[in-house]
Amino acid sequence: MPGAERQGKAPLGWVIVIHGGGWQSVGPSVVATENNTVTFFTRLGWAVDNIDYRKGERSLPDVLGTYDALRQQVGRRTPICLVGHSAGGNLALLTAARRQSVACAISGAGPTDLVHLLHQRAYTPMPPQTAAYTPAWAYQHFVITSFGVDKTVLRKWSPARHARTIHAKLLLGASTFDELVPQQQMRQMRSAMNASHADGTIKTVLLAGADTPTGQFANFTHASITRKALHRWHRDERHLLTRMSRANGPLGGSL
Repeated sequence: MPGAERQGKAPLGWVIVIHGGGWQSVGPSVVATENNTVTFFTRLGWAVDNIDYRKGERSLPDVLGTYDALRQQVGRRTPICLVGHSAGGNLALLTAARRQSVACAISGAGPTDLVHLLHQRAYTPMPPQTAAYTPAWAYQHFVITSFGVDKTVLRKWSPARHARTIHAKLLLGASTFDELVPQQQMRQMRSAMNASHADGTIKTVLLAGADTPTGQFANFTHASITRKALHRWHRDERHLLTRMSRANGPLGGSL
């Protein structure tokens, strides 16, 4: 595990960062794509574990194993949040559904319902002929490759189908320019959570896409967003983690 000391102070909690890649791209180079995410949460005073996992159906057991080992190490009072992008967001939400001690989960455009992904529409650039990447393309290249087509299996990998077992606070965001994961996936998760839990359990943020010159936009999951939208997203992330650290009270000692 990474070191937890920060200028002589114990961390406010732990963040497990889970990379994307369609449950298929793994290894050190993919883990390294989350270095900026690690830096962001470290600067907020949280210890961070930037993890890898095996492909396909072995991915979730690996994430669960990492979470269980960390939970055993830090004890039940230390907040642990999960942060993932794309497939990593899916894994973060699924882990929250299986571990009630997860404090919060943050998903950047993570698929929430693999059963319906194939037939949903996402952003289409103009002219439409330029839409090389679509939900159907993602389904063909990543979902089928990772899990097959059995709907019983796909439901198990769909966080929206397990909302009632999630006790963590959730933050979901997506770019309006996302061509791969439809906005409807985020709305499905929100509807499922609101049907099972009190208000305030989930927040969804639709972030303004950008195609302006370099310097006016920032990279987000699957697409670009405006700098203003990125600042909004980071503000929501900070707010959520502040709630988690205050809710759990001061943490004694160092990890």
